[in-house]
Amino acid sequence: MRDDRLGGIEQLRDVFEYLYAHNLLQEALKEKREAVLLWEQIKEIVMQIKFSNIALQDHIHISVDYGLALFKIVCHGWEVMINGFIGDKAGVYNAVAITNAISSYDLAWAQYDIMHTSLPSCSSLYNGFYFNLPGQPVVPGLDDSVNLYRSIKNDEPEKVKKDS
Repeated sequence: MRDDRLGGIEQLRDVFEYLYAHNLLQEALKEKREAVLLWEQIKEIVMQIKFSNIALQDHIHISVDYGLALFKIVCHGWEVMINGFIGDKAGVYNAVAITNAISSYDLAWAQYDIMHTSLPSCSSLYNGFYFNLPGQPVVPGLDDSVNLYRSIKNDEPEKVKKDS
């Protein structure tokens, strides 16, 4: 993450290589899933609070929904990238895991985008591309990394070889 940008494989390749070499990729995914669970717990707690100031209540509810939506995007993006990265290394891809994560990623983005259009007080949204200076080309980020694996389909029950 940088400013309002979400990085992808280009920015994380060294991290993924390290995690892969040390058998920590699943631990990294576990951390992303735990972040989503924490936001869900925060939302449950906040929903139980009775606010006397409705504007403050709305602001806090929107902020919590924003955090939950953003971390769902990050979590599902990492699921795609890590499963794709493992497939890149092995030459065989877990199509079920990748396509399920892509579906969840797309749904998370759709929900996130709705927040921005339907809630005027919502914070500005992150972008699925990485940081670039004004006037410079867009730097590929999370969206492009997820898109790398969209061609992998659930054609076989467990794994398919990616056509390159």
